Amino acid sequence: MRIGVLLALLPICLTASLAAQQPPPPPTLTFTPSTVTVSGVTSGGKVAWIEVARQIDDMFLRLVRKADVTVDTDTNGSVSIEPDDGVPPQSVWLAVDMATGAFVSGAPSSFPILAAQLPLSAIATPLEGGGDAVKLDRPQIEILVVRPSVGAWVSTVGDGGPSDSDQLGNGAVEVAVEVLDPLGDTHDPAAANLAAGDLIVVVDSTTLDVFTLVLGVSQ
Repeated sequence: MRIGVLLALLPICLTASLAAQQPPPPPTLTFTPSTVTVSGVTSGGKVAWIEVARQIDDMFLRLVRKADVTVDTDTNGSVSIEPDDGVPPQSVWLAVDMATGAFVSGAPSSFPILAAQLPLSAIATPLEGGGDAVKLDRPQIEILVVRPSVGAWVSTVGDGGPSDSDQLGNGAVEVAVEVLDPLGDTHDPAAANLAAGDLIVVVDSTTLDVFTLVLGVSQ
């Protein structure tokens, strides 16, 4: 009798175990001319987000990057982001649930978005100092690194600029993770080395292409 009960419970236990291993469902993005809403996030949790946009001011094209951490203060599983100048039609967005690491990228409906996986070969290691870096054949990138339940760090990196490791104008950028700036209420500096579960987000500042990689997770 006892063996029969154990056998009957075994499929339930296996199902529960497999369910526990499934990644959390991604949040969703909803756009209006003035607001971006991130839904399906941890109730009362934090959402790290980044926006990269093209804006025309006085006949000049301007590239804009905004990023922050927003708290779900009303515990309804969603946060709203309301930029002072509205949601640019030519903009890309990425939001991350800081508790689970689940993320979503998107853009207003009138703007096509190219979203792809960042190749693992983009992780350059070791540097002279022994830390990890992100390296891409792009002239300028916006980079966001999120370590769930720990913090988020961000930077703009241009070819040959101060954050470019070789500071050479060679058509590529390489940024050490440890030089990224803390985002929102993150107080700790970025770690020198990446770890399993870290989310790396790269946006090409010129094309607005979005690349993402979660370390240690097959995609």
